[in-house]
Amino acid sequence: MNDGSWLISRLDTHDEVQRKDVITELIAIGENAVPALINALENSRPRIRGGAALALGKLSLIPTSEPAVEILARMLSDESEFVQTCASVALAEFDDLAERPLIEAVADKLQPTKQARAAIALRQMRRSSPAAILALINNLSHPDEFVRRQSALALAHVGNCPAEVRMLFHRRNGDVEQQTLVTNSSIELIARLIDFAADGDNSSLAEELVVALCETGDTSATTRVALVKVAWLCGGRAHELACKQIEALFPELELRHERGRLWFKMDDPQLIEFAFKQSAVERNRE
Repeated sequence: MNDGSWLISRLDTHDEVQRKDVITELIAIGENAVPALINALENSRPRIRGGAALALGKLSLIPTSEPAVEILARMLSDESEFVQTCASVALAEFDDLAERPLIEAVADKLQPTKQARAAIALRQMRRSSPAAILALINNLSHPDEFVRRQSALALAHVGNCPAEVRMLFHRRNGDVEQQTLVTNSSIELIARLIDFAADGDNSSLAEELVVALCETGDTSATTRVALVKVAWLCGGRAHELACKQIEALFPELELRHERGRLWFKMDDPQLIEFAFKQSAVERNRE
């Protein structure tokens, strides 16, 4: 019986094309290769561990591959960044089977790398269950920037949030406080994350969120206000991209720069409120 075990050692190569060819051969063997691939996840060689993970991801519909999920979840904190990435990609292929261990990984505050890689997998899966969304939201205040960034990007790509997601639970002094989570759609959720990024002066994250927002094709007031916030609060590429999108989508704002300040026509109560609030903040700083 061809179980593919003779191919495993050939995954240990610097030649990416050759490694992909070996993975393709292992996938072609199918169910018979699963036991050897699961064993290879514990191999001492990073390229073998990573290659086996990718192959198992493509064999995720085979029932005997299910035991790999728990091992792959542990591999999210592997010493090798290559292995971490491969494990994340593979887990996304397991879909429902991987959701629980990924949510647990997102919540594992002792291993920030594992949290971030789990968030990446949830993003690839576009997982929108209440448990996944709440776990990711809890990481928006994480001390590690990489965890915050990947959690925010995962939230931006979850698609429509289910109706049950009405409350944001966060811990304050050991007590659970409930706050309204005003988001029923990906557009509103992205806009909320833009608030988070812009207020924290995280321009690189704000830029990616602006791209995600523009990909929706939305031209509602929610998008308009979100873009103005980025244009006003952020610098660099995020500022430039937001201004470009405002000019293209909302010419009625008559956006312009004068004397080093951003000017726009305020005909929306939300914009007026935001502008007055920011002006007050800036005067206090002066």
